[in-house]
Amino acid sequence: MPARVERGGSSHAGAIAFVTPSYRGDLERCRLLCESTTRFLPAGCEHVLLIDRRDLELFRPLESDVVRVVEAESLIPWWIFRVPGIRRWWASLGSLPIRNWLYQQLLKISAIHATSADVIQFLDSDVTLTRPFPVDYVFRGDKVRLQRVGFHDREHERWIRVAARLLGATEPIDVDRNYIGNLITWTRPNVLGMIERIRSHTGSSHIGAIARAIHFSEYMTYGVHVDDIVGLEASGHFHDDSPNLHLCWDYDLTTPDGLDQFLSATGPEHLGVMIHSKYGIPVATYADKLRALWDGLPVA
Repeated sequence: MPARVERGGSSHAGAIAFVTPSYRGDLERCRLLCESTTRFLPAGCEHVLLIDRRDLELFRPLESDVVRVVEAESLIPWWIFRVPGIRRWWASLGSLPIRNWLYQQLLKISAIHATSADVIQFLDSDVTLTRPFPVDYVFRGDKVRLQRVGFHDREHERWIRVAARLLGATEPIDVDRNYIGNLITWTRPNVLGMIERIRSHTGSSHIGAIARAIHFSEYMTYGVHVDDIVGLEASGHFHDDSPNLHLCWDYDLTTPDGLDQFLSATGPEHLGVMIHSKYGIPVATYADKLRALWDGLPVA
């Protein structure tokens, strides 16, 4: 492993927990991510992996003085459980069966119970940091970044409307916004407030109410809660649409040249790269190239 960079301190750094839900199919991607967070996160930050019970032993070797593994089921009510042999659904005694993608969203909401940090910074397994993570990216004074961009489509609009219904937001609701991305930041008070708002408005636990929603986005719902229920100023957030990661969508990563072009285009404005798991590219084909980036060397 390359030498770890000196990680500077900050009055805010200890308040941030970087959180990654992962599973065995993303083990090698997550291993590379953890190598980068151990190297690049500011002093006082932790990186929490949320891992299903059946995969825990696969991920335990990734633990370090920065990385901590937490059993996902310990954060979810006992009445939601996996049935052996069923891959895409979780059984629930309090709702209809829960699809994996919805379970992952519930898990992110429950991530506040995996750490005492005031700020949660989500990182997906297919992200790798490429330089020291600047705390100033998250904080502007005492305000915390909330990603909000103008791009949206019909699916985003549907998620906004579902969020408004769960939260009891006043209509008409503005659908021309998007809170989804690869580096999403939440705060503990606002997550707890969102949970309580869903409970009080629906008369159900937030998990039960969300489990009954056919369409749901945790990021959209948090954003609607901040902007439409709490109010941006009172929430302690500020809106930000600045670029953060070098995304893979515009490159042909299936060829060596395309992969090198993508990595070579990583600039100082990028905090890391995202190579989506759907491409199925073996991590071994680009891990050393990313390590070269860490050391300021050519990737080819």
